[in-house]
Amino acid sequence: MIEKLKSYLDGLFAAVPATDEVREAKDELYDSMVERYEDCIKEGMDEQAAYDCVVDSIGDIHELFAELDFSEADNAGSSRADGQNFGEQFAKEIGDFVQTVTDFASG
Repeated sequence: MIEKLKSYLDGLFAAVPATDEVREAKDELYDSMVERYEDCIKEGMDEQAAYDCVVDSIGDIHELFAELDFSEADNAGSSRADGQNFGEQFAKEIGDFVQTVTDFASG
């Protein structure tokens, strides 16, 4: 089921530029997801219920993408510098998002 979480996260980030900052933020989010999953299992949930709980706790990450005004079309012709600036901004925003998920997982 952990691999299913990884696949889900990969799907969420499929259209995002793969900058170092974005990869780092994605890794942090993945770690939080696994921690939350393991907590759900310890609470007595079965694997599917724990997976569903984690996915539900993330919410709609596409709202974050929209807030950043990101779309594949906007970045299709952008330069590496533009993608890097997006990556830095995205990393900050996703860092805040990861903190929210981590706080939820801890609570």
